[in-house]
Amino acid sequence: PRGPGELALHSGAPLVIAWSVRLPGNRHRLLVERLERPPCTGDHKCDLQAIVAAATQRLEAAIRDAPAGWTRFHRRWKTRPAPDGVPQSAGSAAAID
Repeated sequence: PRGPGELALHSGAPLVIAWSVRLPGNRHRLLVERLERPPCTGDHKCDLQAIVAAATQRLEAAIRDAPAGWTRFHRRWKTRPAPDGVPQSAGSAAAID
């Protein structure tokens, strides 16, 4: 999402990224980290892209550190095989959820 980057560029506010890590005993630890902002170049589009990339890289690192704590909700596979082997649209009545 580029919204936080837009706000940071417009206001000069620092950026933070937060996530939780599951602990034993059904507990969680909230981790909040200041995101180091790439230096501004004056090119808004380029600066925004650099901020979004930095945030994405940090989130990716958090997921790699504890992948079991993350669930993917995106419907990655748009088609699913039907019982007869002919692919069906993921939104069709024949799709298996």
